[in-house]
Amino acid sequence: MFELEEEKLLRNLTKIRPKLILIQLPEGLKKEGFALAQLIENRTNIDVVVSADPCYGGCDVATDEASLLGAELVVHYGHTPFLSKTEMPVIYVRARSRMNVAKVVRKAIPTLSPYSVIGLVATVQNASKLKEVKKVLEDAGKRVLIGKKKGLAKMDGQILGCDYSTARSIVKSVDAFLFVGGGDFHPLGLAMKTGKKVIVADPYRNEIVDMDSLARITLNQRWMAIEKARKAKKFGIIIGLKPGQKKISEAVKIREKLKKSGRKSVLLATREVMTESLLDFQDIEAFVITACPRIAIDDSQRFSKPVLNPEEFSIMIGERPWEDYVKKW
Repeated sequence: MFELEEEKLLRNLTKIRPKLILIQLPEGLKKEGFALAQLIENRTNIDVVVSADPCYGGCDVATDEASLLGAELVVHYGHTPFLSKTEMPVIYVRARSRMNVAKVVRKAIPTLSPYSVIGLVATVQNASKLKEVKKVLEDAGKRVLIGKKKGLAKMDGQILGCDYSTARSIVKSVDAFLFVGGGDFHPLGLAMKTGKKVIVADPYRNEIVDMDSLARITLNQRWMAIEKARKAKKFGIIIGLKPGQKKISEAVKIREKLKKSGRKSVLLATREVMTESLLDFQDIEAFVITACPRIAIDDSQRFSKPVLNPEEFSIMIGERPWEDYVKKW
């Protein structure tokens, strides 16, 4: 289903000639770990370890784990480069989708009928297919825009869970967005960040999904979390320890603002934000997480206490209005 670029990877490894490497795969690709390790070890003199930890994005490169293992290089699948500098060499493999997307895009055309100008977006797996998608929609009479790569996006039309720059660059010119890919994570963020109609064309399940309902439900949940947090007097400020999520200075600034507002706080550090570990801090009434901003949103139903991201925190203390967050919703 995905292009793993095995031969290209083998050529690169042969040039670098490390003794030990760590392969890092997102959840949907972990099933390929055994075969990849076997291939590399059979074709080279390189020993391979496959990371069994979750991998959430390009911000989550396992260089610390590789160092502990004595590995000399990380092979990171499924994302484009996020960090400008890493502690050791990292080979990024995008894992482009091999799925035919034209069929599901044609299936989406009736749902897109009320909209004249369509913005196209995808994650890295399908971003290279957006020109093909553009032609399908243009043949159906639509005007189609694809935002140029900017911010953390390395490809035109690419979006990340924390960066929708390509979409926001064209948001004023489009009537709706079509996301080509699977899952709710990215299109939900797109709907919340742009306030536009977002339709998902999922080639893996051959389904068309309208994100309106989920976006409304999620925003209601965020409003309730912010309102509950306003009543809290004791906060935990979570610092993520993953390389691309370590924002210590931001956590300190949040602590200073809480102090000025008469609230008490403690800094907490963790690699994984687990509901079970937060439960142990019984005196803390609410949390602000400075790691991935999507954790507070996507895991909200798992937390027994309000957990806010920095944007929501700024609304809680009155620095920003709720209307900036909700867009049209």
